[in-house]
Amino acid sequence: MSRSGPESKPFLIPKQLVWEAYRRVKANKGAAGVDEQSLGEFESGLRDNLYKIWNRMSSGTYFPPPVMAVEIPKASGGTRILGVPTVADRVAQTVAALALEARTESIFHEDSYGYRPRRGALDAVAKCRLRCWEKDWVIDLDVQKFFDSVPWDLMVKAVEANITAGQKWVLLYVKRWLAAPLQLPDGTLQQRDWGLRRVLRCRPCWRICSCTTRSICGWPGNIPGTRSSDTQTMPQPVVSSAKSIAVLPFTNMSADAENEYFTDGMAEEIINALSKIQSLRVASRTASFAFKGKSEDIAEIGRKLKVSTFLEGSVRKMGNRLRITAQLVNVADGYHLWSERYDREMEDIFAIQDEIALAIANTLKVRLLAADEGALVSRGTEDFEAYNHFLKGKYFFNRRVPREAIAEFEQAIARDPGYAAAYNGLADAIWVKPGDRRPITLGTTAAAKILVEEM
Repeated sequence: MSRSGPESKPFLIPKQLVWEAYRRVKANKGAAGVDEQSLGEFESGLRDNLYKIWNRMSSGTYFPPPVMAVEIPKASGGTRILGVPTVADRVAQTVAALALEARTESIFHEDSYGYRPRRGALDAVAKCRLRCWEKDWVIDLDVQKFFDSVPWDLMVKAVEANITAGQKWVLLYVKRWLAAPLQLPDGTLQQRDWGLRRVLRCRPCWRICSCTTRSICGWPGNIPGTRSSDTQTMPQPVVSSAKSIAVLPFTNMSADAENEYFTDGMAEEIINALSKIQSLRVASRTASFAFKGKSEDIAEIGRKLKVSTFLEGSVRKMGNRLRITAQLVNVADGYHLWSERYDREMEDIFAIQDEIALAIANTLKVRLLAADEGALVSRGTEDFEAYNHFLKGKYFFNRRVPREAIAEFEQAIARDPGYAAAYNGLADAIWVKPGDRRPITLGTTAAAKILVEEM
């Protein structure tokens, strides 16, 4: 895509950004737009086509073509209109979406899976399936009407509030994408001034919508860049005064770096245990593990995770011996509220996790339900080797390596055929394994049977 000679452009858009945008469009595939150019045809002149996109966007001379309207039959009868941009326009839109990605990632709700790096629909489905097994109730929140009717003036304000001084080009092109007409099946052009989901295929706009939907649905905060008067009809949630904590990833102090799965599992089990305390707000694993390997200021961690305390620690594994240290830190002043060191056998891991969770509850003076006073950690198995394979399975699953995760979960089940959590993990890993979409397996059936019997 490179061309020789110095080039002075009003907008600084890295060529690598255009290349990455093309890679994402290629991965998602898609149909041709109004120019009838397929992805294969676009790739036949890939170098020139990508250069044109970069050159025009950097020069401020890129004008998106109309979006092609395609009629899609509905199961209930009738049709709905879906907008299909050209391949080149999808690349251009993805360039802007990538530029917004770094700016908007921190304001996404932790349970949002749309238009985020390394997240997708399968992740959302896996999380829903997991929670449906754990809970006996579901809230189905449909934000389709928001996408179909969002006013574009608010969209422009939201984009403007989430770009840097060097990203004015994003705002310029978002306005042009919003102004691009819809080409109907009969060839006529139709202008619109609201809605995104069905007919306006504007990826940067969708990304902004996805991260601001939390305001519409009752999560804290207004749409970025808008005044409170713009959203005064939306319900404003009360900020919780409940005590809160984040469990940061534990540090692996073992000589073997492969023991990282054990330290990650340790932190995750404590998160699960603390989440059972109704009067304690616990940051999710996804939010807490975003700080893994990073050196962040204590106050900054507290601000980003919206917690008043956090737990940090380390694990050293030596043969069958464990040395675990844990410290509860007050975000306000950085002082330790509680700390402890545990030198135990590996088989004591459940007891250690319970002791840490109960010590935190006691230190923060949160009220435990009578049913939780005995143990907060659900063992699930008495076989430590099965538990060890289960932790490895979760480790690989969280790193999007489903083949290895499946192998570990199957070994855990082989050790303990009644280990419900291992069946749970196996079902999730099978679901996300590329090219393998077995809807029902012996493992998932057995898992459902075990879970029903235990409820």
